[in-house]
Amino acid sequence: NMKSMTGKLGAHFQQYWNVFTAVKSGEVSSGVYKWPDANGKLREKFAVITPVEGTPFVVSASIFMDEITAPLQRIEADGNKVAEQIRITLMAILGGGLLLIFILLLFYGRSLTSKITRLAGWADAISLGRLDTQPVRVRSGDEIGELAEAITRMQESIKLSIQRLSKRRN
Repeated sequence: NMKSMTGKLGAHFQQYWNVFTAVKSGEVSSGVYKWPDANGKLREKFAVITPVEGTPFVVSASIFMDEITAPLQRIEADGNKVAEQIRITLMAILGGGLLLIFILLLFYGRSLTSKITRLAGWADAISLGRLDTQPVRVRSGDEIGELAEAITRMQESIKLSIQRLSKRRN
């Protein structure tokens, strides 16, 4: 007599009774309800109940829900750990990459600044009349190299112009 479970299940009896009695229609019934475990603690249980054809009997199979979900929760926890490790690794790679880019830009910037500073000093010396100042050698195929060549041509042009003016005055 399944109604004897009323006392054991208390307020949760109706859930169980709905799953158990749904089989009366001759169809398979399934559902979730609360059921006491070996320690008397009410836990969610899933059951499938099917009628045995030609008899007043039914066959019932049930399992506590946490027995199904616990392995999935462990898999989820393991997946979360792996995802966190991947996230940390990616952040380290990203951080390392950004640090490398910063260092490369720093060295490139200092190299560029150094070339510009040397060219500015050379141009300043020329502007003060020191035309014999050694040209700054810049090995660069970019605009800085073009600027160095232009200053060299300007220095030579100024020297030639001064020589011509000196010859005219003499």
